[in-house]
Amino acid sequence: MKEVLKDIQDGTFTKNWVAEYEAGLPNYNKFKQADLEHPIEKVGKELRAKMLAAQWRALADPGAGSRRRPHAVRLSRRHHHAVLRRAGGFGAEAHPGAP
Repeated sequence: MKEVLKDIQDGTFTKNWVAEYEAGLPNYNKFKQADLEHPIEKVGKELRAKMLAAQWRALADPGAGSRRRPHAVRLSRRHHHAVLRRAGGFGAEAHPGAP
């Protein structure tokens, strides 16, 4: 860590980064691709897909399982209102501007 800090403080890091950028980021892209191809990324992608599918099922059927809305799902305002309306979450009189 001390070497990294020294490189930052004396400008070596900046010089190396500018040279890397001007060369088209060959090392950066190589490391990035290696990270993307790591086995944990494949597992992570599969797990995220399963969690998202479970969250959408919970939204579609609020009576099943937990009644809490999943935190990771972000809906547009219009879609959110439609889901709540179908689930009986609020009536049109409570939110007259809702689509």
